[in-house]
Amino acid sequence: MQNELKWQYHNHAMIPSIAPHDIVDESQLKSASFWKPAEGYPLLARWTTDFDCQEQTNWWYIIKDTPFDIMSINTKYRTKIKRGLKAFEIRIVEPAIYAEELYQVQLEAFSSYPAKYRPRIDHNQFVACLCDKRKGTIFAAFSKDDNSIEGFMCVMIHESYLLLSMSGAKPSQERKQLNAALVYGILDYFSKELAEGIYVVDGERSILHETLFQDYLEKYFGFRKAYCRLHIQYRQGIKQIVACLYPIRGLLKPLSGVKPFCQINSVLKMEEIVRHAVTPADVS
Repeated sequence: MQNELKWQYHNHAMIPSIAPHDIVDESQLKSASFWKPAEGYPLLARWTTDFDCQEQTNWWYIIKDTPFDIMSINTKYRTKIKRGLKAFEIRIVEPAIYAEELYQVQLEAFSSYPAKYRPRIDHNQFVACLCDKRKGTIFAAFSKDDNSIEGFMCVMIHESYLLLSMSGAKPSQERKQLNAALVYGILDYFSKELAEGIYVVDGERSILHETLFQDYLEKYFGFRKAYCRLHIQYRQGIKQIVACLYPIRGLLKPLSGVKPFCQINSVLKMEEIVRHAVTPADVS
């Protein structure tokens, strides 16, 4: 059903499975079958319009739409990238061959996440996802000391854009600029595509995860914010719950350390963003 509708289920939400710049068919939300996907129980649908608009809205994608020129960044960042390339070799790998090593990397990466949003990882599902050719190309970072895999990133290749998808890095290796080596290796590999108008996207503004990775991509690799407008439609009954909780969202924020409240606060934050079309600086 999702392929026909061009929507997919993710984390209790329905999100478009089309390119960020494509126009979403909002009429599908009126269908009862839309809210009954095979994978799970969606509480809301989330989508965007006006991709890469001129106005600095409060929602965005992080994209790279020009080839990366290492000489265009300051010396400090350039040095860190070179340090990463000195410590790691970036290669495309066959996931079926390296599945166990990649799984161990993902386990270590998730272990450093705060408990409130630490993902659960199922071995069989992880391996199956890796080995599904439709899920993308796996770039792995091999240590030049012992040839072990210390990190990886999956790139989903589409006709008009490249999506940085599933990734993992051993926390003990990040100080060696592991992420810098990975991102550089990917941008270098797709330099021709970038020159021809294809762009790389790291996803939308992060609400749930406390990550600085998007800021990192902007500073080190020249990614930028492609501003757009966020829209949400709730499942029947959920809208009323959100309406009741919204006025006391300030009281709920201190409870974000508890996983259920972390997720609730994320929804309330998106609701606030939808209600108030302001600039990013005004939405903390």
